[in-house]
Amino acid sequence: MARRSLYIFDFDGLLVDTERVYRAGWRATFDRVGLDMPDAELEEWVGKSIDDTRAVVTERFGDPGLFDRLYAIREEYVYDVIDRGGVEAKPYALEALEAVHRAGVPVCIVSSSWRRRVMAIIERLGAAGLVDYLVCAEDVDRRKPSPDPYLKALGHFGCPAGEAVAFEDSLTGRSAALAAGVGVWLVPDTSSRPFEIPEGAWHADDLSIVLRVLAQGEEG
Repeated sequence: MARRSLYIFDFDGLLVDTERVYRAGWRATFDRVGLDMPDAELEEWVGKSIDDTRAVVTERFGDPGLFDRLYAIREEYVYDVIDRGGVEAKPYALEALEAVHRAGVPVCIVSSSWRRRVMAIIERLGAAGLVDYLVCAEDVDRRKPSPDPYLKALGHFGCPAGEAVAFEDSLTGRSAALAAGVGVWLVPDTSSRPFEIPEGAWHADDLSIVLRVLAQGEEG
């Protein structure tokens, strides 16, 4: 395997165990305001962008302003968990970032979350020095599954798509990477509902795959 010039990582559910926190936050929010939203539907929100969840809420309740009010409550819940140190790195996540950083290969995070939240978690985990660039929700007009976040990352580093490798936990993220021409490893989030791995997809059980990909590249 040729040495990769850029490693691109999703964030929620891949590097950090946040999806369960987000689901719990939404559950607490809907319960607090007395609106019905089944847990099964909240499970479907995993890996989706704020645009997708906004559309679901607006269609279900018919109130265009409701989502922003609910989201503010959910964010209070999430930041409280972050402040209490309740968000943990996924297995091998920090080791993977450290290994790529030591190898002198740029690390980029491409996330559908807001920059403020991503940075708050990264700093809490002491990993800010391991990340070279962030593409977050506010940095693109179209979020995953659009390829735009990946194209922005590639453009920042001047990296051809074929020289980058991505790691994603959801099919939405995988679609975005592939649409940008970037090869992608799928590492499903075990805290979320299982899904069928597409035929031929590169996939692994955890982020130790990053260490193996890096070693293979160094061996030529």
